[in-house]
Amino acid sequence: MYPEKDDRSEDGEKFIRIVPVWSRIMSASLFAVAFCGMLLLLKLRRKSGLLSDPKGIAGIATMATQSHILQDFQGLDIAPTHVIHKQLAHRRYNLHKSSLWQGEYIRNTRTAEVTEKFENPHPLMLTLKGGIPYICGIIIVMALLPIFLFQPDANIVTEKIPFLLTAIGTIIKLLWGTIDMDVRIVEPFYILSRRNAPPRTLTLDYTGTMPGYLPVKAFFNRHYLVSAVGVGAIMTEVLTVCMSSFSVDGKKFISGEGHDLPHDDDNDSRYTTDETFKSFWVSFALALGILVYLCVVASLVYAKRRHYFLPRQPGSIASVLAFIHQSNMLVNFVDTQRLDSKAMTRNLEKKKGTYALGWFRGRDGEDHCGIDEEPIAAEYKHGVDWRKGRVTGVSTWDVY
Repeated sequence: MYPEKDDRSEDGEKFIRIVPVWSRIMSASLFAVAFCGMLLLLKLRRKSGLLSDPKGIAGIATMATQSHILQDFQGLDIAPTHVIHKQLAHRRYNLHKSSLWQGEYIRNTRTAEVTEKFENPHPLMLTLKGGIPYICGIIIVMALLPIFLFQPDANIVTEKIPFLLTAIGTIIKLLWGTIDMDVRIVEPFYILSRRNAPPRTLTLDYTGTMPGYLPVKAFFNRHYLVSAVGVGAIMTEVLTVCMSSFSVDGKKFISGEGHDLPHDDDNDSRYTTDETFKSFWVSFALALGILVYLCVVASLVYAKRRHYFLPRQPGSIASVLAFIHQSNMLVNFVDTQRLDSKAMTRNLEKKKGTYALGWFRGRDGEDHCGIDEEPIAAEYKHGVDWRKGRVTGVSTWDVY
């Protein structure tokens, strides 16, 4: 804003001056984004090996019904991600007509040992190790915000570093985006872990849903926690805008305190700032309300999703294939490569079955942990190998 703060008067004209350097930087940034977008659209026109848009667990299962790659996942039911990657490190795969095929095998003369180590089956931001500092950080920001705005000594910080609160809001937004994506990824597996999941769970995929449409879609699917997290993602965008307007003295926006005092050289009247009485208090109320909402929803996320219901993180194709490599339900996905998500859902609903994540008797006659059609033998409990707690027939009847 021009003139400078010390030279402004309440009745004088004020101007918004745009620094040419920052204007050119913004234009260059927008041009770079547009160029990358066009390049991405060009690359997406290449052949992908897909016949339809695969979504969810069903999309991956469809790719594995016509090849023998499922044998590569033998014994990896509850193996952590790094063990699976070590097992597949010397294999190459091709995707042709929505089917995964085994390609070149790279012979390795060295035998590398896989060290067993605990792997958290949840992403960091879905654990208390990441959640407690995040919630505490939001509470601290809620406490500091009035101090920065209404305490003269602390207000100097926001005047000298006007981008401080904007940076804090941006950090909160980025971390919330991580929580949002993690909740999207694990939602189908959480539903399956509760047993008797409907067929549409296998085609459920929130990872590619637009942020604005996600809360609506999740709400109508009755996934209210996902919807609440999606609303929080939209609110964090508003939060950064609100926080960027807090480089003023909040005391001057208290009713009756807006004008300069006589013979006061500070010249900090609210009528010489770029905020109005209404815009300041609306921004302040929105910021506090959004921070409270984020705290409440984050607490619900950790209350409902912090327990371990998976043996490993489900973020890769290999991880999902290890869940289904011996599933009896694979016969439902034969010759379904051309079906889109809606057609696949209708096809599965015709089978009138339900699905679950847990222990089941696989196609090879052995016990496996993964995703299969109900009924299954037992639900999954993290750290417990169900096979070791039961006696199985290991020989013929005459041994007994």
